[in-house]
Amino acid sequence: MSETRPSAVTTAYWLLVLGAALLMAGGLITASLGFETVRRTQPASVTDESVNALLWLNRGIGILFMLSAVALGWLARRARRRDPRFRRAAVALALAIVLVVAIASVFGGFVLAPLALVPIIVGTVVLSRPAVVEWYAGE
Repeated sequence: MSETRPSAVTTAYWLLVLGAALLMAGGLITASLGFETVRRTQPASVTDESVNALLWLNRGIGILFMLSAVALGWLARRARRRDPRFRRAAVALALAIVLVVAIASVFGGFVLAPLALVPIIVGTVVLSRPAVVEWYAGE
């Protein structure tokens, strides 16, 4: 098997890094929301205690997004070095991120995190192409 890295691996790496960066930015925005910002998005009938609970939920989701972005970037970097374990882990984490962000976006008002799904999905598909899988198996 060829020792040179296929360009598809590099493409997948940069797509996953881009997706991780967008997810990180979305998580930072979500985690840094203030009480008044969340209060303005809710009807007047919602109590301040409920808004505060929603604020903490949003912060937790934002932190989850940020941690997931760091993990995805790290796994993608390790997978780029031709370690098949990290390729599989990066694909699995990317699919889990897609699922969680999609569900969170349906129920929340997240803006930037759903945009991260496009490069993450494309990077995962590229990382799963037969030529790429063969390159990892050829070690």
